[in-house]
Amino acid sequence: MGAVKISKDTGDIETLLSIADAACYFAKGNGGGSVLIYRFTDENVVQLGDETRWARAISQALENDRVELHCQHILGVSSENRNHTHYEILMRMRDH
Repeated sequence: MGAVKISKDTGDIETLLSIADAACYFAKGNGGGSVLIYRFTDENVVQLGDETRWARAISQALENDRVELHCQHILGVSSENRNHTHYEILMRMRDH
């Protein structure tokens, strides 16, 4: 179980829910029957909360067709790599 104290420092409801989700996932990772109470100093939970928010943002961007793929040519700096063709594919998320 994950828990978070609601206070004036907690932030908006989306942040609160994201932190609570992260606390639950972190507690679950510690094994069955564990409880994690979120504190603003818990860096692991904050990082997991950030990852959860990014996952939600990416999912919403995909659902709303706000993702673009770009192809970028990579050029080698040494002469032996100049004859090879390499590309990287970038995924960009447009703002609303």
